[in-house]
Amino acid sequence: MRLLICDADEQFCDAARRHFSGQEHVEVTHGRLEDLPGDVDCVVWPGNCQALPASRLDAALAALLGAATLEHARARILDEFGDDGCPIGTTFLLPTAASSRASQADSRPPPCAAFVAVFPRCREGPGLAMRGVLEAVARYNDAALAEASAAAAVPMAGGRSKVGGSSASAAAPREELSIGHVLGLSLGGGGLPELAPISCVACPGLGTFTGSPDADEVAAGMAAAAARVGAIGHAQETGARGSSVGAGGAVGSVSACRSTPPAASSGGGALG
Repeated sequence: MRLLICDADEQFCDAARRHFSGQEHVEVTHGRLEDLPGDVDCVVWPGNCQALPASRLDAALAALLGAATLEHARARILDEFGDDGCPIGTTFLLPTAASSRASQADSRPPPCAAFVAVFPRCREGPGLAMRGVLEAVARYNDAALAEASAAAAVPMAGGRSKVGGSSASAAAPREELSIGHVLGLSLGGGGLPELAPISCVACPGLGTFTGSPDADEVAAGMAAAAARVGAIGHAQETGARGSSVGAGGAVGSVSACRSTPPAASSGGGALG
């Protein structure tokens, strides 16, 4: 998996280049998320703990990915954590407006968004958010690969399996690691689209803003978290450590920013 750090703040990008230096599969580019290259299939949406629109970035991402994406995140937070909101670092993988319509245009927006709670700001926030995103994507990719393997295994006589079959009706039933369970959403009552494993994630500064005096600290926290998760190119092998992604597809991170961590829900676990 490739991580593309993309931000309109040149000062943050300079800091990110310094702190991510030496990490494979990471690229830093100065620009807007709206101008992403076509190979990006997931965009990180940093938001507040209630998933309420509150910034120009929220408006830009709503225009790019669809306002319903943030509404889905808001509904998930209310359902799993209540009005107080979710812990910093909680991540939800959500289908975007692009995933519900067929389009081959080069301008088609990425089909997946990773909403992550990073506001209100706290010192640990950028690191918790980066870790939450990488581990959520890793678990999603595990589920995508498991689903592909299950679909390729066609039962034969005597309980044996044949790999490479194409009969959907004969494929093994999909259990809780299916992509639909990981994303935990239905699009227009028509079910979830079949998404390939995520290969490129675009991520802005997590908890920063243009001209932020904390740009260097934010970049350092993000880079340190990425290094702790492991080599990003093999993140799917490390995503299961210390995380819990259940039917909802959320990774919860109990942060020092909250005085009383909420109880873990069926849709997300707590990271110490």
